[in-house]
Amino acid sequence: DDNFATIVQAIKGGREIYTNVTKYIRLMLAANFDEFLEITVTAALGLPVPFLPIHILWINLVTDGLPAVALSIDPPDPDIMKYPPRDPKEDILKRFWRFILFAALVDFISDFIPFFWTYIDTIATTGGDFELAATTARTVAFTSIVFFEFFLAYQCRSETKHIFQLGLKGWTENKMLFISVVVGIGLQFAILYTPWLNDVFHVVPLSGLQLLVCFLGSLTAFLIVPQRLIPKRQYVDHRKN
Repeated sequence: DDNFATIVQAIKGGREIYTNVTKYIRLMLAANFDEFLEITVTAALGLPVPFLPIHILWINLVTDGLPAVALSIDPPDPDIMKYPPRDPKEDILKRFWRFILFAALVDFISDFIPFFWTYIDTIATTGGDFELAATTARTVAFTSIVFFEFFLAYQCRSETKHIFQLGLKGWTENKMLFISVVVGIGLQFAILYTPWLNDVFHVVPLSGLQLLVCFLGSLTAFLIVPQRLIPKRQYVDHRKN
């Protein structure tokens, strides 16, 4: 089929696939680099590990996994055909490494500060119960990273606009993403406040203040401004190749 309209649609489809792959990669790499940072820093400072293996498994499969899959089928940007051609030789991470590193750093700060505060505060209020302090701080870090990465998933939807610039449609257009976040938050609350799940995940119920700290920390995801961290595509004249 050499119809020009078919060629245009094929190009549009290819751009949609490539763009959604980069959304998936941005979310997964930022999230995993944050986990690496947090485990490394706490180990260097002689603090308890912030995440147990079951927490990392849950984060990678549910907290990151479901939204990442949803991003891979994200509805296309209406302006996708207005972008200049992409250099086929360009490394897929070349334009996104600043976004990934900055998002991971913000995620680390939003997790580590509540973790450290909870650890010190629990030791002080319990008269030196280090085991309870470690478990409580770990629960806070686990909950903080879950909340943050749900918000981060929305920040990965566009290269050129903050999620707030997309309006209500930005939150609800991708129904799978919206459902995965709502279900993920519900499951996280079940883990926190269901006794037998407490035992499975080695967590404790959080107080209202601790939960508020987790939520407020996760709002730092909105400090990430994609259009300032991801360079705009430059026109590439493929006739030179």
